[in-house]
Amino acid sequence: MRQEELFKHYIEMAEIQMECTYSGDYKKGNKASDELRKYNEIIESNFQDYEQLVLEMLKSKNPNVIIWIASVAIDKNFEMKSVVEKLKLISANKDLGIIGFNAAMLLKTIKQH
Repeated sequence: MRQEELFKHYIEMAEIQMECTYSGDYKKGNKASDELRKYNEIIESNFQDYEQLVLEMLKSKNPNVIIWIASVAIDKNFEMKSVVEKLKLISANKDLGIIGFNAAMLLKTIKQH
């Protein structure tokens, strides 16, 4: 899969997964989560080739894109200051509900690294 294609699908799956988190459509949400995990594995396995893509995803307006790609950045100790800042902003946004909570939980994993 080309990087542009992966980027497009990643954004789409993160949006679907977030919508399903809010709507309770766990089957569709789980399917999107599985796809995102698969994409994260692809990115992690050849991280140097995907660094630019990770940077672009970290600039996303969609908080769920940031949360999902942040786990890769954390595992690779990549752009940690930026990742922490973004996760703090997302977790502080009470309008995001469970998505903000997910960001807060991911922040806790950073402290364990």
